[in-house]
Amino acid sequence: MISLLQKAGLPAAIPSYIDREALVRKLYTDKKVRNGRLRFVIQKGIGDIAEFEKGVFAVPVEEETARAVIMNMPGMAGGPQPA
Repeated sequence: MISLLQKAGLPAAIPSYIDREALVRKLYTDKKVRNGRLRFVIQKGIGDIAEFEKGVFAVPVEEETARAVIMNMPGMAGGPQPA
């Protein structure tokens, strides 16, 4: 996946100037947030996303889970590294 992103010229790591805790807080500005809860759309393939119930395409994700993923993502040169 990382090599595919890089071939497309897309970022595959969090730049060093991004504060990871600020990034977690920024998730709450996404249009999929409902009632103060994070929700994510899960891609199954190109142009195909998971449907959890009839017409429901987003699944709740706990903040701690999202934080763990962000904190463990690789950083770009000179940036924060996973714990």
